[in-house]
Amino acid sequence: MKHKPIIYLLRHGEIELGGELRFVGQVDLPLTGLGIRQAEWWREKLASKDFGQVYCSDLSRCRHTAELVMEGRDISIQPTPQFREITPGPEPVAPGGYQTWG
Repeated sequence: MKHKPIIYLLRHGEIELGGELRFVGQVDLPLTGLGIRQAEWWREKLASKDFGQVYCSDLSRCRHTAELVMEGRDISIQPTPQFREITPGPEPVAPGGYQTWG
């Protein structure tokens, strides 16, 4: 019987300015201390799982999360812009304030 692949989807850990700011799109913000601990928690939870390939967004928060989750494994992480979050348009939601639509 052929083995069916399992796909795990994880979101990056908490990011700087992430509190009430719910959507930052493609603004490249770093993980907070809590975001790092969240990724380390996932590393422990997934320790018994085998991974053939790991893909993530090319944004630093996603790469950092993937690196922390896969730490200690002999596996290459493949960052790709195709996994970036959507963007609301030319003006990102960023440290200068919120963007409104409507």
